Amino acid sequence: MEDTHAIIIGCSVKENVLDGVGLWGNARAKVARCSILRNHLSGILLANESSLELFHSEVSRNSLGVTIYTKSCGFPKGSQTFAGSVVGKGNYIYDNSREDLCPSYPSKPWPKGFLKEGT
Repeated sequence: MEDTHAIIIGCSVKENVLDGVGLWGNARAKVARCSILRNHLSGILLANESSLELFHSEVSRNSLGVTIYTKSCGFPKGSQTFAGSVVGKGNYIYDNSREDLCPSYPSKPWPKGFLKEGT
Protein backbone atom coordinates (compact mmCIF):
# COMPACT_ATOMS: atom_id res chain seq x y z
CA MET A 1 0.00 0.00 0.00
CA GLU A 2 1.30 3.46 -0.87
CA ASP A 3 1.61 6.26 1.62
CA THR A 4 -0.94 9.03 1.33
CA HIS A 5 0.66 12.47 1.41
CA ALA A 6 -1.15 15.79 0.99
CA ILE A 7 0.07 19.37 0.95
CA ILE A 8 -2.74 21.85 1.61
CA ILE A 9 -1.91 25.55 1.57
CA GLY A 10 -4.19 28.58 1.84
CA CYS A 11 -7.38 26.55 2.07
CA SER A 12 -10.74 26.68 3.78
CA VAL A 13 -12.12 23.38 5.07
CA LYS A 14 -15.54 23.93 6.57
CA GLU A 15 -18.96 22.52 7.36
CA ASN A 16 -18.19 18.84 6.71
CA VAL A 17 -20.56 16.22 8.10
CA LEU A 18 -17.67 14.42 9.83
CA ASP A 19 -14.08 15.68 10.19
CA GLY A 20 -12.47 18.55 8.34
CA VAL A 21 -9.18 16.67 7.91
CA GLY A 22 -8.85 13.00 8.93
CA LEU A 23 -5.49 11.24 8.83
CA TRP A 24 -5.54 7.46 9.28
CA GLY A 25 -2.96 4.70 8.96
CA ASN A 26 0.33 6.22 7.90
CA ALA A 27 -1.17 9.20 6.03
CA ARG A 28 0.82 12.44 6.10
CA ALA A 29 -0.36 16.01 5.58
CA LYS A 30 1.21 19.44 5.57
CA VAL A 31 -1.39 22.12 6.24
CA ALA A 32 -0.42 25.80 6.17
CA ARG A 33 -2.33 29.07 6.31
CA CYS A 34 -5.70 27.27 6.34
CA SER A 35 -9.02 27.83 8.10
CA ILE A 36 -10.66 24.65 9.37
CA LEU A 37 -14.06 25.72 10.66
CA ARG A 38 -17.49 24.46 11.70
CA ASN A 39 -16.97 20.76 10.98
CA HIS A 40 -19.43 18.47 12.75
CA LEU A 41 -16.82 16.29 14.48
CA SER A 42 -13.09 17.14 14.54
CA GLY A 43 -11.37 19.94 12.75
CA ILE A 44 -8.37 17.60 12.43
CA LEU A 45 -8.37 13.96 13.57
CA LEU A 46 -5.11 11.97 13.78
CA ALA A 47 -4.97 8.20 14.14
CA ASN A 48 -2.52 5.31 14.08
CA GLU A 49 0.87 6.36 12.65
CA SER A 50 -0.30 9.46 10.78
CA SER A 51 1.81 12.62 10.63
CA LEU A 52 0.67 16.23 10.65
CA GLU A 53 2.56 19.42 9.90
CA LEU A 54 0.33 22.37 10.82
CA PHE A 55 1.54 25.94 10.37
CA HIS A 56 -0.18 29.31 10.87
CA SER A 57 -3.69 27.89 10.59
CA GLU A 58 -6.98 28.43 12.40
CA VAL A 59 -8.99 25.50 13.76
CA SER A 60 -12.19 26.75 15.40
CA ARG A 61 -15.92 26.24 15.92
CA ASN A 62 -15.74 22.48 15.36
CA SER A 63 -16.94 19.95 17.92
CA LEU A 64 -13.30 18.97 18.58
CA GLY A 65 -10.34 21.04 17.42
CA VAL A 66 -7.28 18.84 16.81
CA THR A 67 -7.56 15.44 18.44
CA ILE A 68 -5.87 12.07 18.55
CA TYR A 69 -7.98 8.93 18.00
CA THR A 70 -7.15 7.26 21.31
CA LYS A 71 -9.11 5.95 24.26
CA SER A 72 -7.76 8.78 26.45
CA CYS A 73 -9.27 11.34 24.06
CA GLY A 74 -12.71 9.75 24.34
CA PHE A 75 -12.72 7.25 21.48
CA PRO A 76 -13.68 3.83 22.94
CA LYS A 77 -12.44 2.00 19.82
CA GLY A 78 -9.26 4.08 19.63
CA SER A 79 -5.80 2.81 20.42
CA GLN A 80 -4.03 3.20 23.74
CA THR A 81 -1.24 5.34 22.25
CA PHE A 82 -0.53 7.49 19.22
CA ALA A 83 2.44 6.33 17.14
CA GLY A 84 2.41 9.25 14.70
CA SER A 85 4.01 12.68 14.81
CA VAL A 86 3.04 16.34 14.89
CA VAL A 87 5.12 19.39 14.00
CA GLY A 88 4.09 22.97 13.48
CA LYS A 89 3.84 26.42 14.99
CA GLY A 90 1.79 29.58 15.18
CA ASN A 91 -1.69 28.01 15.08
CA TYR A 92 -4.93 29.46 16.43
CA ILE A 93 -6.97 26.60 17.91
CA TYR A 94 -9.92 27.94 19.90
CA ASP A 95 -13.69 28.04 20.42
CA ASN A 96 -14.28 24.36 19.61
CA SER A 97 -17.41 23.24 21.47
CA ARG A 98 -16.07 20.11 23.23
CA GLU A 99 -12.30 20.54 23.31
CA ASP A 100 -9.58 22.44 21.46
CA LEU A 101 -6.71 19.93 21.74
CA CYS A 102 -6.62 16.38 23.01
CA PRO A 103 -4.35 15.59 24.69
CA SER A 104 -4.17 19.08 26.14
CA TYR A 105 -1.37 21.52 25.35
CA PRO A 106 1.46 21.57 26.30
CA SER A 107 2.11 17.85 26.18
CA LYS A 108 3.03 15.25 23.60
CA PRO A 109 2.45 15.14 20.68
CA TRP A 110 2.16 18.95 20.43
CA PRO A 111 5.54 20.65 19.91
CA LYS A 112 6.59 23.84 21.69
CA GLY A 113 5.17 26.83 19.80
CA PHE A 114 2.39 24.76 18.21
CA LEU A 115 -0.12 27.37 19.38
CA LYS A 116 0.22 31.04 18.56
CA GLU A 117 1.50 32.98 21.58
CA GLY A 118 -1.41 34.30 23.62
CA THR A 119 -4.07 31.77 22.51
